[in-house]
Amino acid sequence: MWFKYLAHKPFIEKSLDTFDVSHTDGLLRHELFNFLNHLEGARAPSKGELDLIFSALDTKRDGNIDRFDLLHLINVWYTLITVRDTSDQTGGSSEGSSEDLITRLADSLASKAAPSNPCLDSQS
Repeated sequence: MWFKYLAHKPFIEKSLDTFDVSHTDGLLRHELFNFLNHLEGARAPSKGELDLIFSALDTKRDGNIDRFDLLHLINVWYTLITVRDTSDQTGGSSEGSSEDLITRLADSLASKAAPSNPCLDSQS
């Protein structure tokens, strides 16, 4: 995980510099919306998609998407982009088209969401 973070650190830093207007060293819900809206090949997420993505990424349940949560989002996003581009090159289905990448991101993150940590839950 650390090496993946280091590989993506410049992009994460630039993204936080641009979208972390609240200076929380992460992304709040409205900041995540703006970040998602500017990803390569993205469209603005619907409220439902944003809810799914945010709840799947906010592993600490503190209302803030931290650097490592953002790394997870970036990895899933660019995997979807690669699948879409590979499908387009081979004449495959349009399942990965730009129009539904945000939906697929939300579904992918929601299906792989880590179970909540009981140690963190008891601190609430």
